Amino acid sequence: MNPIRSVVLAACVGGALLGGCKSGDKAAKPAETPPLSVQDNVDVTVTSRVKAVDQASRQMTLEDAQGHEVSFLVDPSVRRLSEVKPGDNVKARYRAHLLAELRPPTAEEAAHPISMVAASGRSPQGAAPAAGGGQAMRVVTTVAAVDVPNMLVTLRGPMGDLSLVKGRKPENVKRLKVGDTIVITYAESAAISLEKVAAR
Repeated sequence: MNPIRSVVLAACVGGALLGGCKSGDKAAKPAETPPLSVQDNVDVTVTSRVKAVDQASRQMTLEDAQGHEVSFLVDPSVRRLSEVKPGDNVKARYRAHLLAELRPPTAEEAAHPISMVAASGRSPQGAAPAAGGGQAMRVVTTVAAVDVPNMLVTLRGPMGDLSLVKGRKPENVKRLKVGDTIVITYAESAAISLEKVAAR
Protein backbone atom coordinates (compact mmCIF):
# COMPACT_ATOMS: atom_id res chain seq x y z
CA MET A 1 0.00 0.00 0.00
CA ASN A 2 1.10 3.58 -0.66
CA PRO A 3 2.99 4.63 2.52
CA ILE A 4 1.53 8.13 2.33
CA ARG A 5 -1.97 6.67 2.36
CA SER A 6 -1.04 4.20 5.12
CA VAL A 7 -0.56 7.21 7.41
CA VAL A 8 -4.08 8.32 6.53
CA LEU A 9 -5.58 4.89 7.19
CA ALA A 10 -3.93 4.56 10.58
CA ALA A 11 -5.12 8.03 11.60
CA CYS A 12 -8.60 7.47 10.23
CA VAL A 13 -9.25 4.13 11.85
CA GLY A 14 -7.66 5.04 15.18
CA GLY A 15 -9.39 8.39 15.42
CA ALA A 16 -12.74 7.51 13.94
CA LEU A 17 -13.93 3.92 13.66
CA LEU A 18 -12.46 2.83 16.99
CA GLY A 19 -13.59 6.02 18.65
CA GLY A 20 -17.20 6.35 17.54
CA CYS A 21 -20.05 4.14 16.47
CA LYS A 22 -23.02 4.88 14.24
CA SER A 23 -25.81 2.66 13.10
CA GLY A 24 -26.31 2.31 9.37
CA ASP A 25 -29.75 0.77 9.88
CA LYS A 26 -32.31 3.27 11.15
CA ALA A 27 -34.87 0.48 11.58
CA ALA A 28 -32.66 -1.53 13.95
CA LYS A 29 -34.33 -2.56 17.19
CA PRO A 30 -32.89 -1.15 20.41
CA ALA A 31 -31.78 -4.63 21.55
CA GLU A 32 -29.75 -5.20 18.38
CA THR A 33 -26.09 -4.27 18.20
CA PRO A 34 -25.76 -1.65 15.44
CA PRO A 35 -23.09 -2.10 12.77
CA LEU A 36 -19.86 -0.34 13.61
CA SER A 37 -19.33 2.44 11.06
CA VAL A 38 -18.54 6.13 10.97
CA GLN A 39 -18.26 9.10 8.62
CA ASP A 40 -15.89 11.81 9.72
CA ASN A 41 -13.22 14.33 8.76
CA VAL A 42 -9.70 13.48 9.92
CA ASP A 43 -6.68 15.82 9.83
CA VAL A 44 -3.53 14.12 8.54
CA THR A 45 0.05 15.44 8.43
CA VAL A 46 2.60 14.13 5.90
CA THR A 47 6.14 15.23 5.07
CA SER A 48 7.20 14.54 1.50
CA ARG A 49 8.70 15.98 -1.71
CA VAL A 50 6.68 18.20 -4.02
CA LYS A 51 6.35 16.59 -7.44
CA ALA A 52 4.10 19.22 -8.99
CA VAL A 53 2.24 22.36 -8.02
CA ASP A 54 -0.27 24.27 -10.13
CA GLN A 55 -0.38 27.83 -8.83
CA ALA A 56 -3.56 28.71 -10.75
CA SER A 57 -5.70 25.78 -9.54
CA ARG A 58 -3.76 25.44 -6.24
CA GLN A 59 -3.44 21.68 -6.75
CA MET A 60 -0.31 20.00 -5.39
CA THR A 61 1.13 16.51 -5.83
CA LEU A 62 3.51 15.01 -3.27
CA GLU A 63 5.73 12.00 -3.96
CA ASP A 64 7.56 9.75 -1.49
CA ALA A 65 10.92 7.99 -1.98
CA GLN A 66 9.20 4.95 -3.54
CA GLY A 67 7.36 7.05 -6.12
CA HIS A 68 3.92 6.88 -4.46
CA GLU A 69 1.87 10.03 -4.97
CA VAL A 70 -0.92 11.90 -3.25
CA SER A 71 -2.65 14.99 -4.69
CA PHE A 72 -4.87 17.58 -3.05
CA LEU A 73 -6.00 21.17 -3.27
CA VAL A 74 -4.32 23.83 -1.13
CA ASP A 75 -6.86 25.92 0.74
CA PRO A 76 -6.90 29.66 -0.14
CA SER A 77 -6.12 30.46 3.50
CA VAL A 78 -2.64 28.93 3.03
CA ARG A 79 -0.33 31.83 2.10
CA ARG A 80 2.97 31.93 0.17
CA LEU A 81 2.10 28.96 -2.04
CA SER A 82 3.96 30.81 -4.80
CA GLU A 83 7.22 30.08 -2.94
CA VAL A 84 6.72 26.29 -3.15
CA LYS A 85 8.35 24.60 -6.14
CA PRO A 86 8.74 21.01 -7.42
CA GLY A 87 11.60 19.35 -5.55
CA ASP A 88 10.90 21.17 -2.27
CA ASN A 89 10.28 19.12 0.87
CA VAL A 90 7.14 20.19 2.69
CA LYS A 91 5.04 19.28 5.68
CA ALA A 92 1.39 19.37 4.68
CA ARG A 93 -1.63 19.06 6.94
CA TYR A 94 -4.77 18.20 5.05
CA ARG A 95 -8.26 17.01 5.81
CA ALA A 96 -9.49 13.61 4.65
CA HIS A 97 -13.17 12.64 4.51
CA LEU A 98 -13.61 9.11 5.82
CA LEU A 99 -16.16 6.33 5.78
CA ALA A 100 -15.02 3.26 7.74
CA GLU A 101 -17.19 0.14 8.08
CA LEU A 102 -16.69 -3.05 10.06
CA ARG A 103 -18.24 -5.57 7.64
CA PRO A 104 -17.40 -8.32 5.16
CA PRO A 105 -16.28 -6.95 1.78
CA THR A 106 -18.52 -7.30 -1.25
CA ALA A 107 -17.42 -9.66 -4.03
CA GLU A 108 -16.12 -6.66 -5.99
CA GLU A 109 -14.21 -5.30 -2.98
CA ALA A 110 -12.70 -8.72 -2.27
CA ALA A 111 -11.54 -9.00 -5.89
CA HIS A 112 -10.13 -5.44 -5.87
CA PRO A 113 -9.14 -4.62 -2.25
CA ILE A 114 -7.53 -1.32 -3.31
CA SER A 115 -9.57 0.71 -5.78
CA MET A 116 -10.49 4.22 -6.79
CA VAL A 117 -14.21 4.85 -6.57
CA ALA A 118 -16.54 7.76 -7.18
CA ALA A 119 -17.07 9.74 -3.99
CA SER A 120 -20.74 9.65 -3.07
CA GLY A 121 -22.96 10.81 -0.27
CA ARG A 122 -23.00 14.14 1.53
CA SER A 123 -19.78 15.41 3.07
CA PRO A 124 -19.88 16.35 6.74
CA GLN A 125 -20.56 20.02 7.48
CA GLY A 126 -17.44 22.10 6.92
CA ALA A 127 -15.77 19.56 4.60
CA ALA A 128 -13.91 20.95 1.62
CA PRO A 129 -14.62 19.43 -1.81
CA ALA A 130 -12.37 16.43 -2.46
CA ALA A 131 -9.56 16.85 -4.95
CA GLY A 132 -9.50 14.77 -8.08
CA GLY A 133 -13.05 15.35 -9.30
CA GLY A 134 -14.96 13.38 -6.67
CA GLN A 135 -12.58 10.40 -6.57
CA ALA A 136 -12.05 8.41 -3.39
CA MET A 137 -9.91 5.42 -2.47
CA ARG A 138 -11.40 2.25 -1.00
CA VAL A 139 -9.15 -0.16 0.90
CA VAL A 140 -10.12 -3.47 2.51
CA THR A 141 -8.13 -4.09 5.68
CA THR A 142 -8.13 -7.11 8.01
CA VAL A 143 -7.84 -7.14 11.79
CA ALA A 144 -4.58 -9.01 12.49
CA ALA A 145 -4.46 -8.59 16.28
CA VAL A 146 -6.50 -7.05 19.08
CA ASP A 147 -4.95 -5.99 22.42
CA VAL A 148 -7.97 -4.95 24.50
CA PRO A 149 -6.11 -4.05 27.74
CA ASN A 150 -3.85 -1.62 25.86
CA MET A 151 -6.58 -0.56 23.38
CA LEU A 152 -4.37 -1.45 20.38
CA VAL A 153 -5.51 -2.96 17.07
CA THR A 154 -3.22 -4.18 14.31
CA LEU A 155 -4.61 -3.88 10.77
CA ARG A 156 -3.21 -5.71 7.75
CA GLY A 157 -3.54 -3.95 4.40
CA PRO A 158 -4.05 -5.64 1.03
CA MET A 159 -0.29 -5.58 0.33
CA GLY A 160 0.52 -7.26 3.65
CA ASP A 161 1.57 -4.05 5.40
CA LEU A 162 0.67 -3.66 9.08
CA SER A 163 -0.66 -0.56 10.84
CA LEU A 164 -0.96 -0.31 14.63
CA VAL A 165 -3.80 1.95 15.72
CA LYS A 166 -5.06 2.95 19.16
CA GLY A 167 -8.76 2.88 19.95
CA ARG A 168 -10.59 5.31 22.19
CA LYS A 169 -13.65 3.32 23.27
CA PRO A 170 -13.19 -0.09 24.94
CA GLU A 171 -16.68 -1.22 23.90
CA ASN A 172 -15.74 -0.79 20.22
CA VAL A 173 -12.31 -2.46 20.53
CA LYS A 174 -13.94 -5.42 22.32
CA ARG A 175 -16.20 -5.98 19.32
CA LEU A 176 -13.25 -6.58 17.00
CA LYS A 177 -11.94 -10.08 16.32
CA VAL A 178 -8.90 -11.32 14.42
CA GLY A 179 -9.97 -11.87 10.81
CA ASP A 180 -12.66 -9.13 10.81
CA THR A 181 -12.55 -6.83 7.80
CA ILE A 182 -12.74 -3.03 7.96
CA VAL A 183 -13.59 -1.38 4.64
CA ILE A 184 -12.23 2.17 4.53
CA THR A 185 -13.23 4.73 1.91
CA TYR A 186 -11.65 8.17 1.99
CA ALA A 187 -11.08 11.21 -0.16
CA GLU A 188 -8.44 13.85 0.41
CA SER A 189 -9.68 17.41 0.75
CA ALA A 190 -7.91 20.75 0.80
CA ALA A 191 -4.57 21.16 2.57
CA ILE A 192 -5.11 23.50 5.51
CA SER A 193 -1.44 24.18 6.31
CA LEU A 194 1.82 23.91 4.39
CA GLU A 195 5.43 24.65 5.32
CA LYS A 196 8.82 23.98 3.76
CA VAL A 197 11.15 21.65 5.66
CA ALA A 198 14.80 20.70 5.25
CA ALA A 199 15.57 17.61 3.20
CA ARG A 200 16.30 14.50 5.24
